[in-house]
Amino acid sequence: MARKVVYCPYCSATNGAVKKAGTLKIVHDKFRAKKTAMEMEVWKTTFAPAIEAQKELGMFINKAVQEDLNPLKVLDLFKRISDEVRRSFAQKLSDNSLTL
Repeated sequence: MARKVVYCPYCSATNGAVKKAGTLKIVHDKFRAKKTAMEMEVWKTTFAPAIEAQKELGMFINKAVQEDLNPLKVLDLFKRISDEVRRSFAQKLSDNSLTL
């Protein structure tokens, strides 16, 4: 379901690709979908005062679109997942493992 839905139906957070980016580093690329282009532009405008004060920051704004997830933040996210969703996900995993 998460691959097909851009916004979480429970908390309205933006879904995106989650990738491993090294040892104990995970990144969330939440502005990857075309539907989130406007949201990304709004996010970039929040940095306008900082860029005006320090012009060099403008070069790095496009590189900062991924959210870094440390292990503690990931653990917190997993704890917030409801039991119903966990059971559904576990069932899908077990169904898929039988068809391999």
